[in-house]
Amino acid sequence: EVPRFRADHSSIDQVKNWLAGRNPVTITLREAKHWTHRNSNMEAWLKFARDLKAKGDDVVFVRDTARGNESIEDFHCYPQASFKINLRLALYELSKINLFISNGPGVFGICGGKPYLYFVPIEEHETYYANRADFWPQAQGISVGDQWPWALPGQKMIWTADSYENICAAWEARGEDK
Repeated sequence: EVPRFRADHSSIDQVKNWLAGRNPVTITLREAKHWTHRNSNMEAWLKFARDLKAKGDDVVFVRDTARGNESIEDFHCYPQASFKINLRLALYELSKINLFISNGPGVFGICGGKPYLYFVPIEEHETYYANRADFWPQAQGISVGDQWPWALPGQKMIWTADSYENICAAWEARGEDK
């Protein structure tokens, strides 16, 4: 067992009010100005989000803090979640599933109680050490391909880059609305 992140009651109430009964799929983006090669594959995520929307899913993007107030096409964004941790946690808690790439906010999924897909690209010659296979057993105690020992059903590390094909494959592998 590990401690789980939880939002405070007032944040839950505020996000419930904003969602108005919706049960979204969240997509949390990394859009930083440093280590830009680690940023979210925007083209892939947008294409995937359009697929979800066409199937009737509600998609909410949580943008990187640097771009938190910017919109994305005709998708819902929740800017407050980009700036306030408790609102971010509340949104994740009230969502059907949360999708991340390897970034700081992903820990809210990893230590949260809702289903997630967390994409970690592994490249042996990567200068960013956390994207190399030898980092994981040394620094995190799990190997590439493993899952966190405290992961709940529906919580899954995906050991590939966030290409459209990989996102779709991980989504299909998770099964029907788990």
